Amino acid sequence: MTESLKDLQDFFFDSAASGYAGDGPKVDFPHEPGFMGYRIERGVYRYEDKYCVNGIFSCGRSLIWHKGQPIWFMHYSGFSQSEDASRLVKKSLRAAYAKRLFLGGRGVQELREGRLAYQNSPIGYFTKFRGQDFVTDLNDGETTLFTHDYSGGLLAES
Repeated sequence: MTESLKDLQDFFFDSAASGYAGDGPKVDFPHEPGFMGYRIERGVYRYEDKYCVNGIFSCGRSLIWHKGQPIWFMHYSGFSQSEDASRLVKKSLRAAYAKRLFLGGRGVQELREGRLAYQNSPIGYFTKFRGQDFVTDLNDGETTLFTHDYSGGLLAES
């Protein structure tokens, strides 16, 4: 791969910001019933963020290809019990992507809005990472309204 790791990271930030976090147009994945998501292509790169939801539970994965070969991934799974919590997650994702902060591919480390608090605890960096993000309700004993465990990294040498 001749393109730099920075090019790959820039493509991730641009794609992720215009997908779920940016309310981009959704695509279906007909060979995987129940999955929906986002597909973005630019030059030699392709990004797919694919997820499914069953009640409050969800899981998914983001994958980046370079010249047709998968080179980077992220898996995530968890639950959301609140539309307000999901909106706060999107706001946090947009903030991290706009600042080009890679914090496990998720949102900024902390963000509060009204009674809700988003927290992200990443370990590692773009090449190999894991962590958990969650939203708690501060008004009722810090009930968890959203959480996702995530992990990922490079599938190829940079």
